[in-house]
Amino acid sequence: MKRLLTAALLMATMVSVFAQDLAPPQQVKDLSWMVGTWSGTGKISFGGHEVEITSTMTISFDGQFLKAVSADKSEGSTLTKTTMTGWEPAKSQYISYTFTNMAPTARIALRMALPLWLLRLSITTTSPGRNVGTRNCSM
Repeated sequence: MKRLLTAALLMATMVSVFAQDLAPPQQVKDLSWMVGTWSGTGKISFGGHEVEITSTMTISFDGQFLKAVSADKSEGSTLTKTTMTGWEPAKSQYISYTFTNMAPTARIALRMALPLWLLRLSITTTSPGRNVGTRNCSM
């Protein structure tokens, strides 16, 4: 019994020492102004076709990440997206992956370097097995 108790205490100590802090890093906490529910309407165009779109997005913290869950409705269809944004300390940049109900793999991978107010984004949009375009944006 004494051995079992000693082993249990040793295991509990090891777990607490090696447990990863799941709180978001400061760089992710700095995005807290985005937390909440956002919605809007607008038009998008692709392939010469313009479409009215209604979007709703709910942003929250999820462990070490900022999580955005959104729905874009247009012409009877709904595109749902889940985006997880984190911080890569080795590269001093944010990293985001977006998954949709229209593809089995991440459709958008986004890396953002600091400073935020001079941010230059490189957004790569992909379909299963092929790259369909890259857009660069400035904020």
